[in-house]
Amino acid sequence: MSFIGFCLVSILSILHLTSRLTQSQSDQVTVNDGTALHDWEMPPPFKRRTNLTRTSASPTVRTKSRPSRPSSLATVTSTSSATVNSTTTTSTTTTTTTPVRKWAYAFLVGGVLDPETNYRGFLYAVVVSAKIFRDSGSAADVVVMIQLSYNTNATTLPQDELDLLTSVGVKIKYLPKFAARVHEQFYALVMEKFRVLELTEYSRVIFLDSDITPLCSMDYLFDQSEPIETIDGGPSEPPLLKENAVLSWKNEPGHAGFFMLAPGPDKFKELQKIIRRREEEILTMKFPFWNQVTGWGHTFSNTDYWRSQWGINGTLWNWWSSFADQGLIYFWCKYHLKSTSLIIGDEIENWGTDESGALRLERTIPGSPLQSFSCANSRVGDEPPPYRDYEHFVGKKKPWWMNYTDREELLHNETKNNTISLGSQWFSILQSVAKNIGYNISQSAFGESRFVGAFSDKRSMYNHTKAKQKRGWTAYQE
Repeated sequence: MSFIGFCLVSILSILHLTSRLTQSQSDQVTVNDGTALHDWEMPPPFKRRTNLTRTSASPTVRTKSRPSRPSSLATVTSTSSATVNSTTTTSTTTTTTTPVRKWAYAFLVGGVLDPETNYRGFLYAVVVSAKIFRDSGSAADVVVMIQLSYNTNATTLPQDELDLLTSVGVKIKYLPKFAARVHEQFYALVMEKFRVLELTEYSRVIFLDSDITPLCSMDYLFDQSEPIETIDGGPSEPPLLKENAVLSWKNEPGHAGFFMLAPGPDKFKELQKIIRRREEEILTMKFPFWNQVTGWGHTFSNTDYWRSQWGINGTLWNWWSSFADQGLIYFWCKYHLKSTSLIIGDEIENWGTDESGALRLERTIPGSPLQSFSCANSRVGDEPPPYRDYEHFVGKKKPWWMNYTDREELLHNETKNNTISLGSQWFSILQSVAKNIGYNISQSAFGESRFVGAFSDKRSMYNHTKAKQKRGWTAYQE
């Protein structure tokens, strides 16, 4: 790159970058191998949209402001009764504490510190996301669930990586280590994301795959799922969203890379029973070890079918990763909990139960009802929120899978065409955080390399399950 080109990029960056990210034009970040990376100073993601209005088809929903950093616990008193042989038995009154309006975004990184894999790019992605959430005023915590590799004796992340995460407020939760390589693979890893159910200090948790980058705070999803407070204490309208929300995706009814759950005591254990039942079934089946009719335990019908973002309907468990996390999240929320919002393009389906406990569609809300809550800096396009409020770097589009030469070419082309991509902004945010604490970005973190896997496959699922059975139905180290 010419010196003139580098200066043009620096001038452009200084004009647009927010004061929190502004650094000296001459500063550089030195990576571990001694190579100096250009300090790309880029503006915050995307242009601000104005004149946002909700369509007439949208329901009336609350617009009150969100409180700052809610963290209180509410005391809930419940009395249950049951009729047995025409005799009514009333249980003793129990008191439990339930978090109220306390939220978290959660990420998962596995295979950490395995010398044969590269996890740091995903760790850096969490740092970038946390920085965006914090700078956009989110009231939620950011939690990263770290699963150290079976292939390391370490019990924590290295201190410099801990400092990098904590510098942007990330809380760290360590998960049990897998026992062997047969378990440390993609299918088994993605099932660990459901450990967000164990984060019972929060009333709501949004899980995001670590290759998803938010474009701003998405706290509106939390807020619109919480009970609506009334001044007089009388009955209130139901929230726009249920406490659990599943986002449909292109061809799938459930996107396991982005969902919201309400954690609770023993919920993760309850989900593990569903997985155990399914895994016992796997060992009785021939390849491909999957029944597309019954799936995770429910048979669809012509009146009970799934829908995807792109208008695809189906009555079989045959979408991408339906045998893994993308089928489990759909089954858990809709058919097991029977309390969920299905966000399908510009519609929301709210599912609950009738007086007999049978699943029923409570209401369908058309007209992009989340539009007025969407990020001001969201992606330009026709997609409704929340789709437009994040970027999913699928496949080889991940910024950290670009090698040094590719990054230089990206910068050169953007200088030439006077454009700024989200990839460049991603690097700029990471470098800004790193410089603030003197962290040396690892050059080895960049470029496509071996990770725990790229997708779930049925053969690995079977091998994991078989080995798990031999270990007494556990995949973890003692």
